[in-house]
Amino acid sequence: MRMCFQEIAHSVAKRNSLARHIALAAALVLMICSCSTNVPKLMVSVLAVDFSSTGDEVAGLLFGERVLTQDLLTGEERCSWDADPYTYVIQYSTQGNLLAMEYRGKSRMEVMFSASAHFIALYETESCELMQEIPVRFRDHAATMSFSPDDKYLVVGTVASVGEGDNLQVIDIGAGEISRAWTFEDARVLTSTFSQDGSLLLFGLMDFNSSSANSDAQSSTHSGRAILMEFATGKIIDEWNEPTSRGITAVAISIDGKSIALGFYDGTIKVVDRQSGESSVVHKHPSVVEKVVFSGDGKTVFSGSWDKTIAAIEVSTGNDVHNFRFQNAVMDFDVSPDGMKLAVGLQSASTLEFRDLGS
Repeated sequence: MRMCFQEIAHSVAKRNSLARHIALAAALVLMICSCSTNVPKLMVSVLAVDFSSTGDEVAGLLFGERVLTQDLLTGEERCSWDADPYTYVIQYSTQGNLLAMEYRGKSRMEVMFSASAHFIALYETESCELMQEIPVRFRDHAATMSFSPDDKYLVVGTVASVGEGDNLQVIDIGAGEISRAWTFEDARVLTSTFSQDGSLLLFGLMDFNSSSANSDAQSSTHSGRAILMEFATGKIIDEWNEPTSRGITAVAISIDGKSIALGFYDGTIKVVDRQSGESSVVHKHPSVVEKVVFSGDGKTVFSGSWDKTIAAIEVSTGNDVHNFRFQNAVMDFDVSPDGMKLAVGLQSASTLEFRDLGS
């Protein structure tokens, strides 16, 4: 199975409304011709991927252009929404009836070029209609979003610049507003996830060990922290500091809550046994880790990296069960709820790729 996203030249589509209509028409032609044609294409990265809770639908973010959902039973596109260059993450609600994405400006058709407020848009996945627009308090883009298992809250973490506050915010979906916020000074909240029962929130940070806001210049001095928090009270249950990791970029909690996986900017994958507190390196990518996911039984952890691979690692031994290779860097991936399929977003690919995981 292969998902064909619209392939639109940024330099053309952004100039004016007429050019945008032309670009959209051209994109439809490309979709009709399918991904197997030899027509030259300008590739756009698929930055984010998410399976719905039922596993019969998948969403993908085509950077700076569109968020699309596809019915995996019929292969047909269900919904399509505009995305702007500040949309970096998308997330299905736990029940799968909502899809969250970020944008900048006062409406979906208006992208503002000043340091204005950002919004989280909640779309109804059945009708594709916009249900809510909720403002968030940061100037840069969101790096992570996580729905609580009861879908009452949405946690948003940001790559806020040095000195900015409220880089971890909790949205009360029913009230349509921020209910709580935390500031981790000189840090970026890059990844987050809830425990299966919703009682714990795990998130990872990249700490700046310098007053400089130039993240590229200071990348060699970044450190990483992972924090396990009691969600209801905000009490920190546990914390892991990794001073030489250059930042924690991915976290996961096994369904039984016994294990935690940490992915690092330097490519390291660690698994922490919560009962003993011991941690072990189970894999080492040569490049940045984008995401880690546990299998349903907690025996396997998947890790995707800019090194163009997704590794399936046996937690108990650290052995690779499988290593999936791609033509481009892995920007995001997800494992279907039944554990049978990988959906993968790649750099400069414009398509969402799938891999079977077998039985």
